[in-house]
Formats: sequence, C-alpha cells, structure tokens
Amino acid sequence: MKTGIFCVEGEWDRNIRHRSSVRLLVEFLSAANRMPHPIYRRTATREEFKRQVGKWLKTKSHGVGYFAFHGMKGALSLDDDKTEITLDELGEILEGKCGGRHLVFGSCKTLAIDKG
Repeated sequence: MKTGIFCVEGEWDRNIRHRSSVRLLVEFLSAANRMPHPIYRRTATREEFKRQVGKWLKTKSHGVGYFAFHGMKGALSLDDDKTEITLDELGEILEGKCGGRHLVFGSCKTLAIDKG
C-alpha cells in the first residue's frame, strides 16, 4: 500500500479572506496515486506546529510529511514571516523519529543553506 500525505500548512497572508492553500493539490495527489485520504492541518504558531508534527509522527499510514509555508534561508515561516521554525529546530523535533518517512518542503529558500 502507498503511504499517505500529512500536510501542515502555514498562513499565507494577513488577510483572513485570502484563500491560498495547497489543500486541493494534496487531495489530488493522494487520489491520483490511490493513497489513503490525506490529513491536512493549518498552523501559525510554534506550539501548534510542534503539536501537528507530533501527530504526524504517531501516524502509521501517512509517511509523507508535506510542510507548506513561506520560507527563508534555513527556515519555515509559519505566519507571514513573524514566526519561524529553523531547520535546526525541525531537526531536533524529528531526530530519530523519521525512519521510513519522507519530508517535502513546499516553501521558497528553506533549503538554500550553506554547505558548511
């Protein structure tokens, strides 16, 4: 059986009526590939991000973690560039817990880091 997608998406805009979302894309990819129904969550705070990632790590059927946020060099921006999670922080959250899982970053510049 193919693994499902657990998507955590940030707030794209300060305007609460703004409707940008990757939700339809995630649902399409899941249906087209006959994956389990995706799990989709939105978050704008560090605490909620960590809580949702914790939920993903507890799932057995959703091995793809799709993080859809604004990005900056080495970080995810959770709420219009005010709140960020660095790749180092994400690494601490995920350390030793991602065997057999896949991470997808739907964010600009996050992986544009120095090789040092």
